[in-house]
Amino acid sequence: ENCVPIIVAINKCDVDGADIDGVKGQLMDNGLTVEDLGGSVISVEISAKTGHGLDDLTDAVMLVAETEDLRADSKAPGEFLIIERKFQKGTSLRLHAIVRWGTVRVGDFFVSGREYGKIRELHNCRGKKIKEAGPSTPILISGLRGEECLGDEGLVVKNEKTAKEIVAYRMDREAYADIWQHRVQQQEQNRKIHRSKPRNRDDRGFKDSTQARKRARSKSPVHDVVEVDGTEMDDTLHLIIRADCQGSLEALNDYIGALPANHDAKVSVVKTGVGPPTTSDLTDAEIIPNCKILMFSLKLTNSLLKEANKRKIPLSAHDVIYDFMDQVRDSLSAMLPPVEKTNILGTGEFLQALKLNTRGKGTAVAAGLKGRSG
Repeated sequence: ENCVPIIVAINKCDVDGADIDGVKGQLMDNGLTVEDLGGSVISVEISAKTGHGLDDLTDAVMLVAETEDLRADSKAPGEFLIIERKFQKGTSLRLHAIVRWGTVRVGDFFVSGREYGKIRELHNCRGKKIKEAGPSTPILISGLRGEECLGDEGLVVKNEKTAKEIVAYRMDREAYADIWQHRVQQQEQNRKIHRSKPRNRDDRGFKDSTQARKRARSKSPVHDVVEVDGTEMDDTLHLIIRADCQGSLEALNDYIGALPANHDAKVSVVKTGVGPPTTSDLTDAEIIPNCKILMFSLKLTNSLLKEANKRKIPLSAHDVIYDFMDQVRDSLSAMLPPVEKTNILGTGEFLQALKLNTRGKGTAVAAGLKGRSG
């Protein structure tokens, strides 16, 4: 629909029983008709494991780029697309990205979402240090602050002052959008109850952009966890998850989302991030009821464990996803109410009520039974 050239790479063609024709049929059902079936979409059969077809895929990309006259200006300020975040010991957070436009150089300041940073190191896809990277180059970027999201664009700017101004503008825009939405909701509520009541300071908005930015920065999932009246949700297990890369976080979220629903014990992921838990994570875990911090493929240091024990925060680290999920299930099971079970030792048929003399203590009634089992 957007007239963007598309090349389809069909992977795992080396696997026995691979249904390549079935894949092409599914593509046709979604509006992509490959050349083999009379369409205009180029399809290449590849195997990422064996390397089969990768040269053909490269040739197809070059052919489309030449035919469509797709060009990038290597002299323009760099733009890159973030495709992965990964924590690596000794190098802090690394971004895996692809340069989309211009040239990215070591020392450049950039903006991504509501964060900015300075590129301190660049590596190519083989891990070799480089000083600059042009269009279509896969790169690894080191020396970043904040937690940029997958799919975000990184834009190279002139200097740090410009980066701060752009981030401030974006935060102002988000904060004012929240204020406006709150005003609309308040007005709608007033219409429904047919009365007017004075609004508090938050309803009127903030006096200046500095205060608005403070509110934007202070957004935390903690506020969404505790109910308005201050009562705690004792039937919900809250998790703060930290992993080595964004891909691991997505897989863990998928596994947790697939857990069967239970009215007596629920699980909620309130916060995720790449790299070891931060001081903010520990503080949030103290405030949020029934909250645990789970780490995946990260080393649990003695200092971190000591701080968690000092604050009485449940903290555990796992390297196998099945052990991670077992920890979640065990935590949920511990929150379930006790189940009462009745063990039947024997059964009998009631025949008659018998009156017994208790030797001066009156009479007692006993049941005359005929044993059936037990």
